[in-house]
Amino acid sequence: MDGVVEIKAHVGTDGRVMDAQIVRTEPGAIAKVADEAIVRVRAATFYPRLENGQPAETDLTIPF
Repeated sequence: MDGVVEIKAHVGTDGRVMDAQIVRTEPGAIAKVADEAIVRVRAATFYPRLENGQPAETDLTIPF
């Protein structure tokens, strides 16, 4: 099973994913893998980006 799925995630100031969506799937990436990638990203917690020393919302693109 080969192929890459890219997920765009919007991360809030608390590090939690507020929104996630598939932005690209390469040939070879099956739909079940793409769906599982979304589930995993939504369950993850990230360190928020800092802006002037304060947590700020940000967008990430994550390859799987």
